[in-house]
Amino acid sequence: MDPVKLNIPDYFTIVKNPMDFGTIKNNLNSNKYSKLDEFIKDIHLVFDNCFLYNGENSYVSGLCKQVREEF
Repeated sequence: MDPVKLNIPDYFTIVKNPMDFGTIKNNLNSNKYSKLDEFIKDIHLVFDNCFLYNGENSYVSGLCKQVREEF
């Protein structure tokens, strides 16, 4: 993830433990997860980081909530 390219240069100041779906995909493809719980923890970290950075009531967090419900 490139916060400058995404116009969120303060992202790493706010989010101390970043995770994104691209990293999760790479971890899956390289068999990094030895347990299902590790995968689920990273998925939930994506959601938690979204709410932390964007606030609970933002448009982006609304989309995140929809994805989380599907998950």
